[in-house]
Amino acid sequence: MQEKEKSKTKPIVTKMAMVNLHISHDGGRRNMKDIANKVEKDNKTGQGIVQASIRMFPASMTTEFTRAVSRCRTYYLENSLPWEEGNWRVVPVTKLQQFKDDIEELISKTQDAFDKVFDTGYSKLEAYFKKAKGNLNVIFPTKDELKKKFEISYNIGAITSPDDIRIIGIDSAMRSQIEKQTEERYQAQIEEGLIELTKKLSSQLDNLEERLEEDDQNGKKYSRFMDNLKEQVQVCKDLNVTRNQKLDAACDVIEKTICNWSPEAIKSSAEVRNNIRQNAGSVQEQLAGITIGDDDD
Repeated sequence: MQEKEKSKTKPIVTKMAMVNLHISHDGGRRNMKDIANKVEKDNKTGQGIVQASIRMFPASMTTEFTRAVSRCRTYYLENSLPWEEGNWRVVPVTKLQQFKDDIEELISKTQDAFDKVFDTGYSKLEAYFKKAKGNLNVIFPTKDELKKKFEISYNIGAITSPDDIRIIGIDSAMRSQIEKQTEERYQAQIEEGLIELTKKLSSQLDNLEERLEEDDQNGKKYSRFMDNLKEQVQVCKDLNVTRNQKLDAACDVIEKTICNWSPEAIKSSAEVRNNIRQNAGSVQEQLAGITIGDDDD
């Protein structure tokens, strides 16, 4: 009996865990259909062409909360790779505990910010809106309603291996077809993840090259910029679950020939800037056309 062909993606998916972040809340916008209808009638427009809404919560009073939400979502997206549908993404198993600790801390801070803005600060928000709404017939949500609409959580799951399809009542041909299509879908997801990593890294290098090309370096600041580049390189190395050789090599070149320069040296020396531009161009060539590499066993 012929031995079943070994799955190419199985060794890779066993090194990844699925994660899912869910955040929802009342954004404070309410549609004003009556106003939209009146504008359409007064201007003889087509029905449904005008939309009108109001914002109950001023940005200045909710900034702490919205920034906390943004930090949480940004961390989730920047420290994971896309996977399937339903907002599921993946992280390497080796980084799962760190991801778990970080996302739980960010969720806790987001909850604290919500409590400060919409619980402790509820009366201020309500007073602002009652004064600002004028004669509009709009009811401000209660504190309980705001709390019910605020949801923040995360989940962790395992990826089903392509050769572990547990469906009862199908023949071997159908099972083989499901396994093949599952593996092809996983392969496409892994490819998408690699492409996302290379795009983010290329974007950082593009921005750096654009800044370096300017003759007038007065006022240019590189400290935060270089810190962001170093962080992006580390993220790429952490998320490179296939151990793609081109991506690993590109990260090494960036660390050794670009990130090794101090912000002061970059700003003060045209020779250093030219050197970095050349190396950045070389890395961009390496990143171009990256495909799935052999995985580590």
